[in-house]
Amino acid sequence: MSTPVHISATESGKACCNADARAAANDASSGGERDPVCGMTVDPESGTHHAEHQGKMFHFCSARCQEKFVADPAHYLQPRERSHPVPLESIYTCPMHPQIRQQG
Repeated sequence: MSTPVHISATESGKACCNADARAAANDASSGGERDPVCGMTVDPESGTHHAEHQGKMFHFCSARCQEKFVADPAHYLQPRERSHPVPLESIYTCPMHPQIRQQG
């Protein structure tokens, strides 16, 4: 049986990682916390999306990330495994800007 998740201050209608949330996260002072869903840095003091799970408070960049976490916290809290190590000489291509490629 799963532990209940408590939600506070949700904002409906916002998409995950929208431009406003990204700008707020990028403006956050150092020492922010990581959104367990998308990995963005979130300022826990100024953020409005939070959820408690097993006695620990988690902070989110948007209502959508918060909703995803609340629906299945275990999915986002288990360590991610790579099927195989990526060679250092691999070329990374940005998924949003495919013309941007870099090594690493």
